[in-house]
Amino acid sequence: DTWPSQVANALSGEVHNVLTQADGGTLTIGVLLAVYFASNGVESLRVQGGSNPGYNGQMAGGIDISNAAYSWVKDIQTGGSIGGMHIAITGSYRVVVRDSYVHHSAGYGYALDCYGVVVRCASSENLIENNIVRYMNKPVMFNVSGGGNVVGYNYVDNAWAEGTWQETPVDCHCSFPHMELMEGNFASKMGASITH
Repeated sequence: DTWPSQVANALSGEVHNVLTQADGGTLTIGVLLAVYFASNGVESLRVQGGSNPGYNGQMAGGIDISNAAYSWVKDIQTGGSIGGMHIAITGSYRVVVRDSYVHHSAGYGYALDCYGVVVRCASSENLIENNIVRYMNKPVMFNVSGGGNVVGYNYVDNAWAEGTWQETPVDCHCSFPHMELMEGNFASKMGASITH
């Protein structure tokens, strides 16, 4: 994968300026900020436990990607006692979540936001691919998403709430998602909420 030219050119130009222009007594953090905001990734990590420190739905209990672009989550395992969303993509653009195992929530009660991978708050053009997401209320969720997202070739199963109530493995909340592509997933069903 390569960075888009609008990110790569700006970053390489900033690196060039820092390395070639003398500016005595000035601490230059432009390169660090450009790298920080342009792309970040999390790879080969296991997250066990964790909780949402705010109200339900505020943020993830596991990995929270907010206001990011060109970032990624790869080869991650979240499980066990995570309260809240395992992986939340919030207000972000072109984030990739792939090759990960997201499983088991801290609770399965109504309105606990024990969700797996959530694309929300105008996030657009994100890719959720080749993951195993199971044993939670809503394994994959669109929540006021921004369109152009792809959920492809994931194994999504065992969605349930307290007792024996079968949940929808790929679902949406709040304003309707639009122009989303769901392709090649193994899931018992996909649906749209009529309660929000």
